[in-house]
Amino acid sequence: MEKMVREIKTKIAVSGGPSIGKSTLIKHLAPYLNYQIIPEMGDIVLSELGFNGYGSVPTDEQRRQIRIEMLNRKINLESSSEKFISDKSSVDYLAHWLIRALSNAPQDETDFYFQTVKKNSGIYDLVIIPPLGKFKIEKLDRRSTNLHEQYLIHTLIKGIYKEFGINWVDYSLNLNDSSEKVAKDLGIIKLK
Repeated sequence: MEKMVREIKTKIAVSGGPSIGKSTLIKHLAPYLNYQIIPEMGDIVLSELGFNGYGSVPTDEQRRQIRIEMLNRKINLESSSEKFISDKSSVDYLAHWLIRALSNAPQDETDFYFQTVKKNSGIYDLVIIPPLGKFKIEKLDRRSTNLHEQYLIHTLIKGIYKEFGINWVDYSLNLNDSSEKVAKDLGIIKLK
C-alpha cells in the first residue's frame, strides 16, 4: 500500500546560532521534501565581491552594505518560492546586524533593516531552531569560535522571534532517523 503524503508546512526557516546543525538538518530533509533550498547568503555575496570573509572587507560601511545585500537577496528568494527551506532566516540576519553593525550604522540603515525583517518574518510556516552546543563550532573566516558569542547570537535570535510573536520549534536531529520521520515529527507533512 502506497503512502499518501500531504504537505502542511511549505515555507520553512532553520534558524539559530552557528554550528548548531542548521545545514545538516536541511541536507537531511531536502532529498525527501524536494523543496528549494535557500542558502545562507553571506558566503555568496562576500565571494561575488571578491572577499574571503568579513575580516577582509576594509570598511564598516562596506560591511553594512554587504549585510543589506544579503538580506535583500534572502527576502527576494523566499518571497518568490512556493516551497522552501531557508538556511538562516531574516531574523538571523537582524541578530547579526544588531551585534556587528548597530554601533556604527546610521539610524536610517538600522531602521530599514529592522522594519524589513519585521515585515518579512511572518512568511514562515515553520521556524526550526536546533539546540546550541550539540556540535563543535567549526572555524570559518566569518564565524567566531567563542562559545559566549555564539550563545549571545543564539539567544538574541530566539528573543527577536519572541518579540515578533513568531513561534519556533526546538529540534535536535538524530541522523539515524529517516527524512520522512523527521518531516513528520516536525509537522511538515502528514501521512494519510
